[in-house]
Amino acid sequence: MPLFAFATTPMTSELPKHVPTSKAAKTSFLQQVRQRLMKEYDAVTKRLSTLMDKGKSMWEEYGNKDEENAAEVSEFQDTLSMEKNLEKSKADLEAALQQVDAGTYGKCHTCGKAIESERLKLAPAATLCTSCVLKAREQK
Repeated sequence: MPLFAFATTPMTSELPKHVPTSKAAKTSFLQQVRQRLMKEYDAVTKRLSTLMDKGKSMWEEYGNKDEENAAEVSEFQDTLSMEKNLEKSKADLEAALQQVDAGTYGKCHTCGKAIESERLKLAPAATLCTSCVLKAREQK
């Protein structure tokens, strides 16, 4: 099945509590989730592309003096950091889309319980429930 094709597999009963219970309502809900995830995926992909295009041309703007080289290195580090963050966001969104396709969207990867609806509204690619996030932070 293609990565971004809408799932035709039956929906599980393990979806978050805010998901409607009828099959038609679940399908509609997951279509809305898919649309939001795709919109965010497209935005991240566009920002990543813009950042990479900018990176290709920015090296021509600097000279050979120490101050110019330091500015070049600093900008490269900032760009690299942003690129890594965007690539992680893109991968997280791809994983969430795969979960929608598999019928497992909204299920915590650690404890298996439903992720809170408010958390999914704020972070649609979330893979952990609030309780598991807090436990993970405590362990650090």
